[in-house]
Amino acid sequence: MIAGTEAYYVGSPAANNKARNSNTSMYIRYHSTKLRDVTILSETNISVGAFMNFTSLETIKLPNTLETIEAYAFFGCTKLLDFVIPDTITKIGNYSYYNCDSITQIDLPTQLSELGNFAFAECDGITSIVVPDTLQAIGSPSFSNCKKLSTITFNSGYLGEYMFSNCTAITELEIPDIVPTLPEGCFYKCTGLEKINFPAGLKEIGYQGYFTFEARSSFLSADKRREYTADTRISQISLDLRIQEERLLYEIGKYILTSYDCFEE
Repeated sequence: MIAGTEAYYVGSPAANNKARNSNTSMYIRYHSTKLRDVTILSETNISVGAFMNFTSLETIKLPNTLETIEAYAFFGCTKLLDFVIPDTITKIGNYSYYNCDSITQIDLPTQLSELGNFAFAECDGITSIVVPDTLQAIGSPSFSNCKKLSTITFNSGYLGEYMFSNCTAITELEIPDIVPTLPEGCFYKCTGLEKINFPAGLKEIGYQGYFTFEARSSFLSADKRREYTADTRISQISLDLRIQEERLLYEIGKYILTSYDCFEE
């Protein structure tokens, strides 16, 4: 059940009810631009687009019965500030909190296993997050363009493509040994990044995986934690990473030459 001014929703096909109990899902029937405070008393699912573009919504209280937050659930709730995502949540869908730029802190649920595409993208107020160790599936740029995000704690070895792209406030990264791969574009255009600590077990860096090679300061190596500066020679980089870079340069050159029909193997 939901409490709040001008809130209309149903949990079943029945129509024209202001408030109705549901044991399965909750979704708003009529859009409201005036709704500010919401308390959901008993639901297991926030359905697709439930509070989408409720631009006056500031506070929402979610019950510990919730299991999933579906796509676009709080999309564009630009004033949403006061809320806690229950630890019972296992899935947060695509674009679920997209452009909620008043949010300053996110505590991802400790049972979260699936995080959708663009789930918290464009949330300019977020300053820190903890990636829980239960995450097993992460969509593309889930935290992209979070301009104030500066602190990331990794408890999971799973990362998503372009997950933190264009998060320009990140200056330093401590990537733990449980992370075997930096996916494509994971830290793409993080132009403030000055120092990164690669784990000894890192096996692969995807295309544009961590920075744009315009690093302004120093980086920490993977195995011996040696500090490298921007003019570090390629010979000082680990053999595995050199091989990957050479392969990448080869593929880029091959693509360009093939485009002009002048490539020979």
